[in-house]
Amino acid sequence: MLSDRGLQIIVKLADYNKKPVTSKFLAQELGVSERSVKTYIKEVLEYCNQNGMKLTAKPGKGFVAEFLEEDLQRIRGLKDKTSSSMSARYRQCYIGFILLSGWELYTISLFAEELGVSKNVITYDIDSVERELKHFNIQLKKTAGKGVYVRGEEFQIRKALHRCMEFSWEEQPNEVCYDERIPAGESGMWISHFKRNNYEKAVRLMKSIEKCFNVIFTDYSCKMFVEYQTIAFYRMGMEKYIDKELIEDEIPTNLKNDYREIQEFILKYLEDETKNYHLTEKEKKRELEYVLVLLKCAGFQHNDDNVKELDDNSKEMIAYIEEMFGMDMEKNSLLKKSLMNFIPSSIERTRYGIEIINPFLKDITEMYSGIFATCFTLSTLYEKFTNQIQTNHEIAYVTLLVGGALRRNSQQAKAVLVGAGGIAAAGIIAANIESKLPNLQVIAILSSDKISKLEEYECDIILYVGDAGKENLPVDKRLLVITPMVTPIDVKNIKEKCFELAEGNVTERSEFLSLLSPDSISFVEGRYKKKDIIVMATEKMIEEGFVKSEFLDDIYAREHVEVTAIGNGVAIPHGKPENVISSQIRIIKLKRPVDWGNGHKVDLVFFLALNFDNFKKTKAFFKDFTRILNSKDGLSHIKESKNEQEFYARLIKELKWF
Repeated sequence: MLSDRGLQIIVKLADYNKKPVTSKFLAQELGVSERSVKTYIKEVLEYCNQNGMKLTAKPGKGFVAEFLEEDLQRIRGLKDKTSSSMSARYRQCYIGFILLSGWELYTISLFAEELGVSKNVITYDIDSVERELKHFNIQLKKTAGKGVYVRGEEFQIRKALHRCMEFSWEEQPNEVCYDERIPAGESGMWISHFKRNNYEKAVRLMKSIEKCFNVIFTDYSCKMFVEYQTIAFYRMGMEKYIDKELIEDEIPTNLKNDYREIQEFILKYLEDETKNYHLTEKEKKRELEYVLVLLKCAGFQHNDDNVKELDDNSKEMIAYIEEMFGMDMEKNSLLKKSLMNFIPSSIERTRYGIEIINPFLKDITEMYSGIFATCFTLSTLYEKFTNQIQTNHEIAYVTLLVGGALRRNSQQAKAVLVGAGGIAAAGIIAANIESKLPNLQVIAILSSDKISKLEEYECDIILYVGDAGKENLPVDKRLLVITPMVTPIDVKNIKEKCFELAEGNVTERSEFLSLLSPDSISFVEGRYKKKDIIVMATEKMIEEGFVKSEFLDDIYAREHVEVTAIGNGVAIPHGKPENVISSQIRIIKLKRPVDWGNGHKVDLVFFLALNFDNFKKTKAFFKDFTRILNSKDGLSHIKESKNEQEFYARLIKELKWF
């Protein structure tokens, strides 16, 4: 059986099958010493010999693998294990977990030995961990003779431990079945890291709350509560308790029950489960507050009789969503109820830095990329209410709720067809339109000379067929010229026109032209990292007086909480409006896609420096922006531009800013 290092080496040899590879090259590729490669290559040679795989050492050339297809298939089966177990992110999560768990005698050498990499690689990993921990106000200290350790507030340490739960570095239990809402992979990972008894205590507490107060945690809240409470019991077992007050005043949870009743129930449970921990009264009170914070951050599947009155912040956010998407919440009772359930706890999670995971994040950003981009404008309200940045997972849940409602509410529009050149031809064109647009009904067909009778019909859109006589058409915002063939472009234009008319979106678009110019678009051909692209664009905006220097800090803060990639190869980094001097969109088109994080490869970056003076402009801009991001064909057409001038022309044409 190969060790992890042996697996890494054989995978790399397979990548260069039938080509000579030196020990030095392997060392550079794997981030280890050449001596380490020479040690583990003996293991690889033995493995190949035992399995009938040809690997030879050629003096002066290196190692040459001559693997057959079945050999390569065998290695591909091993590759997933290699890449996950030894990636830089894996090492950093492992180091973070060890340090946050309170192991104070870990040295760089010990980490290097355990993870099978050089001390230089570990030093780089520790620097990365240190940068991430700073966002939790946790200090990483390196002391001669004592090793590497961390210091910080207990609440922050527990949140940082959650961030480390991306991988499992211990064997997971085979059977974990305490709640069907928690996937076995996640519960198994929590058990392997934080011990089974702590996980069982957390599940019992959650189920006791549900039974006592007649509520059901939503799936995402169930996972959130159990994970964070498992971490809490794990830390209490190490005599690590919450060391400062989390709640200054009484705050109601998202349960409708009496606040004192909830307090007493949880305190009794904690006393029963931690009787061997010898907590002081102050420590009990603070651990109680920790559970109350988790309940404040949880969403519940309420009965109608158990729905709480909305606070002012939640009302303002729901009203913003209603206005931004032109939706009547009274006619969208399901959406309204869903938002009433989600938004209050979402605001509190953002306030306290408690994170939920949306397992469909990538699918949502791909399917509803435009809506997702529009929902990003909620950042202003999240920051206003909490002074914190919300995660993409919060935005994704809102996007899913709004996107589903928009699909459910797509109502049939009424059209009048004009100038079709005869009843027979008109009937064929009308049938063609209705077959391609099921939500559009042609209620009347008029010849060109009967256009004066339009006022007799109540319609949403007027479709004029052909070019002849269109110069004599009346001025009417409902009017759209189409071809007799009803081409895909006609269908696209009809959909956009109906959408625009339905939303009452009649803001003058020409004023948006000041946001863009060919000079604000850059085609980049070299190999760059994400940070290089951010600095390149932001420094240009600072130099030209569009944003303040703090705008760069805003972008870094946003990207740390969650990457701004929204699917389809697009990212939309942005900063706070107060750090925008004059609104601008800076665009970077990349020849070689950049890893934007979380598995997103990005080749088109829109840097949004926006500070509109009224809501109507904000809404109009994001309506147009949404339309492009939701159109894969339109986006592809723009990306295929050969230079900045062509890109600009295609973009404003798709935006209809002319």
